[in-house]
Amino acid sequence: MKKFILIAVLTVLLFCIPVQAENLFSVWLWDDDDAMGVRAGYYVTETIEAGISASWLSGDGEPVTMGFFGLRHFPEIIKIPNPILIEFLPEEISGTPYVGGKIIFDLDSNQSNLSPVAGILFEDIFFMEYRYKGFGGAGDGIFFGLRIPF
Repeated sequence: MKKFILIAVLTVLLFCIPVQAENLFSVWLWDDDDAMGVRAGYYVTETIEAGISASWLSGDGEPVTMGFFGLRHFPEIIKIPNPILIEFLPEEISGTPYVGGKIIFDLDSNQSNLSPVAGILFEDIFFMEYRYKGFGGAGDGIFFGLRIPF
């Protein structure tokens, strides 16, 4: 519960930052069997996003990993017919692919991990991402989550 409250407070605080342009910041949230994570990004250019990230193990109150990430977003090139035919939903789901990298510092073992990531951002809200375990680290797999732009 502490993790959820911390992430909710962080998200609300980031929404309060005055921004001149739209979608200059973003918060990414995900959860899997082992850990819950958050990353906060800033768009350096229209297509390059950089920021910080952290993750918590289930039942822990302190972060287990902290790190930095960088992503290169590509133009919206993926269009998928929407399988759910409801009137207010769009007929097609658009996707924006991205690639990048991350460096994570494990606070328990005092080790670092450099690894590539690749994913698709659907309708600028949901994402599916593959993270390679990297060079000497753990945590590879496919992750699903939410991205909140503001």
